[in-house]
Amino acid sequence: MIVGGFGGFGGFGGFGGFGGLGGIVATLDPGAVILTLVEGVEVAPPGHAVRVAWAPAAGATTAEVDEAARLTIAPVTTTPSLGELAVAQAENTAVDVTVGAGRRVRSLRLSGLKAGSGGELTSEAELAAAGLRLAISAVAGGTASPLCVVPVLGPPGAVLPPPLTGASYGGRVLTLPDPAAAKLRLALVKGDAAHSLSAQPTRLGNAVGTAALPSGGMTVTGPDGAQLWAVPGELPAAQQTVSLATPLALALRAALGAGGAPDVTFRVSGQAGMRARVVAADLRGAVVRTAPAVAPLELRGDPVALTLEGGPLAAEAPASAVADLTLTYAGVRLHDTVRDPLPTEPGGGVGGPVVGEAPVVRALPPAALAGLPLASAGPVGRAPDGCALSVQLVDLTAGPPGTPLGDPGTVELAPSAQLGAPWIDLPAAAPTGLPVGVALRATAGRFLWAAGADGTPLLRLAVRDPDPGGRPVLAGTGVLTAVGAPELQLRAHALPAAALRGPAAPLLRSDLFCTLQLADLTLRYAR
Repeated sequence: MIVGGFGGFGGFGGFGGFGGLGGIVATLDPGAVILTLVEGVEVAPPGHAVRVAWAPAAGATTAEVDEAARLTIAPVTTTPSLGELAVAQAENTAVDVTVGAGRRVRSLRLSGLKAGSGGELTSEAELAAAGLRLAISAVAGGTASPLCVVPVLGPPGAVLPPPLTGASYGGRVLTLPDPAAAKLRLALVKGDAAHSLSAQPTRLGNAVGTAALPSGGMTVTGPDGAQLWAVPGELPAAQQTVSLATPLALALRAALGAGGAPDVTFRVSGQAGMRARVVAADLRGAVVRTAPAVAPLELRGDPVALTLEGGPLAAEAPASAVADLTLTYAGVRLHDTVRDPLPTEPGGGVGGPVVGEAPVVRALPPAALAGLPLASAGPVGRAPDGCALSVQLVDLTAGPPGTPLGDPGTVELAPSAQLGAPWIDLPAAAPTGLPVGVALRATAGRFLWAAGADGTPLLRLAVRDPDPGGRPVLAGTGVLTAVGAPELQLRAHALPAAALRGPAAPLLRSDLFCTLQLADLTLRYAR
């Protein structure tokens, strides 16, 4: 039967036949109050900072973000202390513990829990030994609603509805299933079935409470303070996902567009004292440098630097590089064998003949001009005071200085302290199998013609060839493109990204004389 002040448990009569305690069972050392291992991060104002700080790349002005970029947020229940709570005798058979409005209760540390004048009861084992149970109900508006009973009612294997399970008692700590109750009523009872519990005299010295504060009132705000996501109430148990693909891309672009670093911070916020599990995942992407147009480059046998507006390239290779590429082949290319490189030691450290009025001849290998017609010659040297230089093919059948073959080509050279190989166009001439040479003469001034280690003057030749033959244009050691036709137009063409590492401008070179135009160059630096 239900006795006096324990009448609030009258609702147990409808639960007959249920039994078996489910829920959490915890053991604490005497004096312990906090039960839950707190996980997650602090989200109390101003919130947990999720900082995305990518390394900048020189010239990068925008950013791209992986579509999978996201935050995952899961609830965590913290257990702040409620301190000592007010305890009042409700009737002889119950005591009321005032928790306070708007609070959930995780545990109560009970001191002096007794059945009348009996000894203190500190655990479920002691309750069972005394033939007692501790019944807990929530009190609101004078009505007590049953919550839990420990030890649990019912035989092993039986199932009780959630309102009667989920509590445990050990080491003076009563652990509860986080009920939202401003006041709790505790009563010692006897009996094994909900419909036949009888309340016993109950006494309690004091109670120290521990609250259960679940994650709730959560928001995610962007670097500009705009709210991206919110859950006004308690966070659902299921993990929440907040996509950052678009807001992160916009924030990074705004930072880069303002001339700053790609460094932005999002905030996950809750109420005071709250925590949550916050995981940032797949915050990957790229900072991007673009060049809508690049000045046309003229390749004529020597390396040409690829320079961009906006300063040098980043000192890292981009993950990818694409551009629209237009190439026009001039029908001229370097000779296959007569193509001496410039000496590595520029200026006066390189010896060779001084070319004046008297011609100086460089003999060509046998049959060097038996194939394609010669287009131009490039003697390697310099004119310290400037000069007028004449270049002519000569027949060396009778030996030097040889018999002229066709008209000479001429060029005016400015004073220079640096070695170069100025191209001098020659009149079209039919291929010949004769032993020939190239004769240089300065009609004004002098030309210092650099020589190799064996004393042979250094020379480059270019021949006329209508077929580019698939010869490459190189960027560093990478192939920019292979040229199989006189005109090329390639959209979103992949460039050798490894060659586009700064800060020194990458060098483009080719055997082909051609004009190269890059547009919409896009360099992506993975982050």
